[in-house]
This record gives sequence, structure tokens and C-alpha cells, in this order.
Amino acid sequence: MKCILVDLLSAPLGLPTRRPATASLALQMLSAYSQRSGFQSVIVDAYSSGLSVEETAKKISSVKGPKLLGFAVMSSHVVSRIESVLTLLDLHACDIQHVTLGGYFATFNQDFLLQRLGKVNSVMRFEVDQVFAQLVSAVAEGYDWKELPGIAYREDGKVTVSAGITYPRNLDELPLADRSFERPDTNEVYIQTSRGCYGKCTFCLNIMFSNQEGMPNWRFRSAESVVDEIAHLAKDRGIRKYNIVDENFLGGRQKDARWRAHRIADLLIKNNLNIKFSISCRANDIDSDLLAHLRDAGLFSILLGIESGSSGFLRSIKKGTTVDTNTAAIKMVREAGISLSLGFMPYRPGTTLDSLDAEFRFLDSHVRGARLSPGLSQQLRGQLWVYEGSPEYHALNQKGVRMQRDANTRNMFRYAECSDVVTFRKVNNTLLEMIEAAATEIANLQIPHTRRMAYQRALDDLALDSSLGNLAAFHRHSKMDQSAFIKHARHPLVGEVSDVHSLAQIENLLERHGDSNGD
Repeated sequence: MKCILVDLLSAPLGLPTRRPATASLALQMLSAYSQRSGFQSVIVDAYSSGLSVEETAKKISSVKGPKLLGFAVMSSHVVSRIESVLTLLDLHACDIQHVTLGGYFATFNQDFLLQRLGKVNSVMRFEVDQVFAQLVSAVAEGYDWKELPGIAYREDGKVTVSAGITYPRNLDELPLADRSFERPDTNEVYIQTSRGCYGKCTFCLNIMFSNQEGMPNWRFRSAESVVDEIAHLAKDRGIRKYNIVDENFLGGRQKDARWRAHRIADLLIKNNLNIKFSISCRANDIDSDLLAHLRDAGLFSILLGIESGSSGFLRSIKKGTTVDTNTAAIKMVREAGISLSLGFMPYRPGTTLDSLDAEFRFLDSHVRGARLSPGLSQQLRGQLWVYEGSPEYHALNQKGVRMQRDANTRNMFRYAECSDVVTFRKVNNTLLEMIEAAATEIANLQIPHTRRMAYQRALDDLALDSSLGNLAAFHRHSKMDQSAFIKHARHPLVGEVSDVHSLAQIENLLERHGDSNGD
């Protein structure tokens, strides 16, 4: 039995997309698990390799022998592409004996997926490391896989879910990711050092996904295990950039979590690996000494879930941080010379023009000029997504907030917004998407890093200045409709951003933005 694991494009079509450096880390780990169990595996890396649906189906068909076919379903956007691939495949002719799905979206939408995708046999829910290997064995040996824990399947026209779930308690015992299918020219990889987060944010999928049936809210690999893997990749393959995908790398302020972070930094420095890495963490877990230690070990970028500059909103989503904590964290990251990425949601239930103004000015006061990755155009149009079954979903229901299921995402809900906010958002977000497209062009250019960062900062200034100016124009003209708003949009370069397709055009755009600010 061979396992074919497929990673398809999981972003909306038509939007600028930065391809991941390598195949899904989750699939690489499943591949390693299946090999440990004695089965061959093949990863079809359609996402980062840019394979079309037809090319993906052809690659799957070329694998000989009996097969189990698995798809990663991390978002709703991949569902139609899975459907297209399966339509092109003759499962019998290809000797595909079982088709399974797994991932965030699959976990919470098993009914929808099994009803829509008739060729799919099962959906694996939550963390699937252990149950995947058991599923492969069951299909290969012909015993009843429906008894495995946490499996959803069709039976008598209905979707049934087997009892229980499995998850690895000791992450050091997991096999290292199978990286044999990575492109040989890649110089960056994804790595996981922990799972879960102690936070209780009402909007977060992690509460629903990783805190199930007695799971510890944060599990971690030892510092030695983490650095051994990095050292192997750095010395044997020359990998220099590591994207750590943990929900919360620091894990909290408890002694063992902070000791682990310092120990990882110590070992990276001791081994003189000369690598760089990025992390995600909570604003209330960092301090200047720890940041400096991690920076000296190679930390170059941090994602902080700031979410808002409003104390009231932070309390409502049970963020567990304050505005002062967040601004202090931003300041520490900037002073350490580390690139900053922000989770930020100016659009949420109850948003008004005044609350938008306050959020934009928070970014202006605390983030302008920072080394940002990605740029401010994403933060300025960020929104609170409401996932079905999340604490936020239940809280809004109790408040009587009117919500409607999003037709594209299935497990997300849209909520009513005031008409002024809707009008402003449509026009301003169009501008921000154009600026983000220009930023993507810059990211793909072969130019020195310092020059690229200078362009990104200038685009961030353009995004922030234009958003603040557009909001001021909207305030000045009450009950403005969309066409009138477009005429009054503050920045004279708004109409030109959509024509940016080359470095020369970007340079010209930013030069003229600087001139307009100086008037």
C-alpha cells in the first residue's frame, strides 16, 4: 500500500498569493508516520510547485500499485479543487482503494465534505498523526477502519463519526518530517516545536482544535530535539531559514516554557549554526532579555496577535492582554530590531467609522515605520472571522447579533455591518488589495533585502496615509454613496495602484506618494 498525500492551492483564486517554500509540514509528518509503519508515501506538492488540477491528477495517476489518497483541507478554498482532481481520476483504474481528508476545515465540516465529495471515503478529525497510520494499515490489511477513533464516514445515507480522538502526548517521540519531496533548491523550511496555546481567545480555532478531551493546552518538543533537527538540516542541506509554525512558540510565562526558549537559543548559538527563524507568540509572554537572546540565536520575525487597540474589544474576545501590554510588546520587538507581523482586526461586529479611525491611528502611532512582514495593507483590512461553534459564535448568538453563513467558507459566519462601514470598506479595501499586489511583486523580485524593505515601508506608508485620508474624507461628506466616495478619495494615486506591474512603476508610484505628502 502506498500513501499519496496531496497539498493543493488553499488560497482564493484571483488574489495575489505567495507560494509556500515547501510542501505542507503536516503532510511531511504524515509521510514520516506512514513510512515508520512500513508503507511507502508520495507527496504531491501542487501548492508550492504551482501544479494545475490536471497536472496534479496526472501525477497521482502515475503512481503504480494500490494506494490510499489523502488531501489536506485547511480552508474551504481547496474543496472545489479536490472535487476537480477527483473528477479527473478513475479510482478503480488508478487502484486507489481509499480517499481521506484531514485538516482544520475537514475537522469541522465533515458532513458538508462527505455529502459533496462522493469519492471521499473518510474524514480524519483533529490531530491525525496516529490515526492516519492506523487507517493505512486497516485499508491495506482489509479490516474495519470505521472503528478507528475520530473518523467520519457515510453509512446508510448519513454521516457517522466514530467515538474518541487520538493525539501524541510526547512530541519528541514523533518521527521527523519527511523532507525528501522538498525542492532541492529551497533554502527555507517549516518546523514545528510545540502544539496548542493556553490562550482562551473566543475567535480562535485552536481552542476548538487542540484543546479536546483532556489535551494539555500546550505540548512541546525538548530544546535538544528542536536544535538537533535544525542542525541536521543546516549542516546536511544548507538550510538557513526556518519558519516555526507553532501557535505559541513561547508557551506562557511558566518556568519550563521560558527555560525551553532560552535553552533553544543557547544551543543554536553554541552550535554556531548561523540560521534565522520566525515565531508566533502572545504579547504578554515576551520580555526584552528573552527577545535579545532569541535574536542573537537567529530570530528575525515575530507574529504577535495584537488584534486591536481597543481595551473593550480585547476584553470582549478574552484576549488576556491589555492595550498597554500590546504596545509594550510592539516597542520591545522594534527596539530589538526584529521584523513584526501583527494579527489585527479593525472590522468586527459593532464596527463604526469612529472605531475604525481609532484602530488606524493606533497603527499610525505604534507601527508606522516598523519592519513589517507582511505589510500594513493586511492589518488595515483585517476582520474578525466567526467560526461555527467557537466561543465567539455562541457569544454573538446570545447578544442577538444577526449572522449569515458564508457561502464560500462554510464554517464561517458573516455579521451585519452598518452601511457607512460597508461603503467605506468596499472602496478602501480595493485600494489596499492593490497595494498588497504591488508588495507581492516586490517580494518576488531579485533585489537586495534592504532595498526590498525600503519599498515595503513606503507601501505601508501609502496604505496607512490613504486609509486615514479616505476615512477623513468619508467623515466630511455624510451619507456619501460609493461613487461619491471614490471621487473624494484622498490620495491622488489611488487610481494608479492597479496599474503597478513592474519595479519601475512601483518606484514611480512611491516617489510620487512622497511628493504628495510633502505638499
